[in-house]
Amino acid sequence: MEQSTALAPFNIQELATTVQSLPDVFTDAQMRSERAVAAANSLLEQAKNGMNDELDLQMVEFIKKARTTGELINKNRTPGTQLFQIITKSFTALESGIKDSIAGIEKQRNIYATWKAQEAKKREEEARKKAAIEREKSELAAEIEKQYRQAFVNYLQTKKRNILSVLESMSLATVNEASRHLHGFDESFTKEILSSFSVSVFPVYTDNQSIDTIKKEVFFSLLPNMQSHYANEIASAKRDAIDKIPSKKAELEALDKSNAVERQRMEQEAARRRKDEEDRLAQEAAAAAKKAEDEAAAKAQAGAMNAAFDAMASAGDVTVPKGKEEYEIVVTHQQGYAEMFAMWFTKEGVKQSLDQLEKVTMKKIRGYFEDLATKSGEKMESKFFRYEINFKTRVTR
Repeated sequence: MEQSTALAPFNIQELATTVQSLPDVFTDAQMRSERAVAAANSLLEQAKNGMNDELDLQMVEFIKKARTTGELINKNRTPGTQLFQIITKSFTALESGIKDSIAGIEKQRNIYATWKAQEAKKREEEARKKAAIEREKSELAAEIEKQYRQAFVNYLQTKKRNILSVLESMSLATVNEASRHLHGFDESFTKEILSSFSVSVFPVYTDNQSIDTIKKEVFFSLLPNMQSHYANEIASAKRDAIDKIPSKKAELEALDKSNAVERQRMEQEAARRRKDEEDRLAQEAAAAAKKAEDEAAAKAQAGAMNAAFDAMASAGDVTVPKGKEEYEIVVTHQQGYAEMFAMWFTKEGVKQSLDQLEKVTMKKIRGYFEDLATKSGEKMESKFFRYEINFKTRVTR
């Protein structure tokens, strides 16, 4: 901004002369005023004893002289007061120029700060959305793994029951057949078996292609351990069943030779053992399912935390100038003012006097609702105006 070199809008010599004469002008005016007031008080004191024509004429004469005195005082002080008015206006104009310059700069800063605040919110929103997507992917992966593992537990328990049923259904005539069946029981868990397990998830953000990718990743991460675990568990169940064949054969031979009472006792004992074995398998399955669920929940929680940290990192650090966000109402139709007035009147207008209502302007009413939205978040709904967020910067000394 260029420095102005314009001359002052008043004569410096004239100012000095006027200022020099002001004490005398003021002293003269003060004396004239005091004499006029004293004369008036004297006439009013006399009037307390009653008015008469002579006193009335004196009052008329006083009024004429007092007016002349007032005009003379005004005439004598006019050059000084006019000059000071010019000086005041001149300095006011200079100050206004500075204020206008500040206002222009503040307006530009407000525009910039509003943009930065919007960008910060945009990045935060994008980060939140990204975090939600990543969190959901972690939750989906954990849920898919849980369903695969629970299905695997059910499948393994079914095969163990099949092994148990071979032993339990064995008769004296099928001992060799049962032994061959148990020895030849397949211990392999193939990827085709795992692929046959049904897995269902219901995402909000994640697309089908991403879900297929997650399923594939979980699938191949689980398969080797499942294959090893399945082989060990089936081999153990087979050995246990094969080892029991001789005792089972002896039990069948004894049962075949027993009387009715002994047969009943032996059958009840066999039923109890079967139930104990079924309970053991059920408890084993429940424990495995609980473990799968707990581990899946832990993975989902860890994934959610990682997603949150990644979101914070991607949001970055956006520096916004000092200040605060304020709502501004943009009216798009005259009906908007009518709606604002009606709402304002029910809230504030009914509490005000007629004199106060006469001083109310639509600008003031609009400001009331802007402040209300800024402080409490309360906003009116209308198709004739809208709220916009502006950032007001602040510069402190």
